[in-house]
Amino acid sequence: MLVHFFSAAGWQSWGLDGEPLIPERMPVLVDDDFLFEDEVGPRATRAVASWLRTLPSSGAPSPEFVAAYALAARDWLLHLRRHRVALFGTRPELVAALATYADGRLSGPLDERVEFSSWELQVTALSRFYDWAEGVGLATAVPFTVATGKRMVQGRLVEARYNRARLRRPKPHVKVQHLGSDFADLFRYGLAGLGPDGLEDATFRGR
Repeated sequence: MLVHFFSAAGWQSWGLDGEPLIPERMPVLVDDDFLFEDEVGPRATRAVASWLRTLPSSGAPSPEFVAAYALAARDWLLHLRRHRVALFGTRPELVAALATYADGRLSGPLDERVEFSSWELQVTALSRFYDWAEGVGLATAVPFTVATGKRMVQGRLVEARYNRARLRRPKPHVKVQHLGSDFADLFRYGLAGLGPDGLEDATFRGR
């Protein structure tokens, strides 16, 4: 599957009544056979292309964001095809596909894994895509499970929805790494210019 960045240069020779209403550099997913539909009907890439064109006017005006969302959609489509699951398949199929996708992205082979921030971006992109697809009547099921909870906003307790595919952000204190007692002693000895045994180091020449 290819990712093409649209350019309207030379559109006058395309036999159109007017310039295409597609932003410059808008990413477009194209199957290897360069078809957007076949005997079955429109390909999944057409639905993704329609969604991508809505992004600049629906909260993702940055071309970099749109390109990142297009790449996330491409990776998801390739994963679905590998497992023969339709983009707008049944809820059990999509949930199972998301489980294997998350497994590969978070704990699979090193060349498939992504960083925390990249996984969050992919979840955001796919969530927005399926929200759009539900809104326009293309999707009747989504791969994500959404839970509700409470959180504080400006001193008020409000109801919030959480996508369970998102990773929990570690609290600051979780990032603190504590030294074991043996390493802590070695560290203190080094600062004091002592040897590993805690005795004076004759080779120490100061800091």
